[in-house]
Amino acid sequence: MSVFKNVIVYRIEPAWSQTLAEAEEGLGKHRFEPCGPSQEKSAGWAEPRGEAGGPLVESIDGQWL
Repeated sequence: MSVFKNVIVYRIEPAWSQTLAEAEEGLGKHRFEPCGPSQEKSAGWAEPRGEAGGPLVESIDGQWL
């Protein structure tokens, strides 16, 4: 059983035609980077498995994570 500290779920409409590779490329432009010394907060996409440099989106049993 996994425990999530913070999760936001987005629903993708069935008519969406973007491929997994295109989604990975798009999310990669906004990859999470930790705050610098003078930043108050930071936002971005993080790897679902927590592996640094890993994929930002993957398909498991037809579901995109």
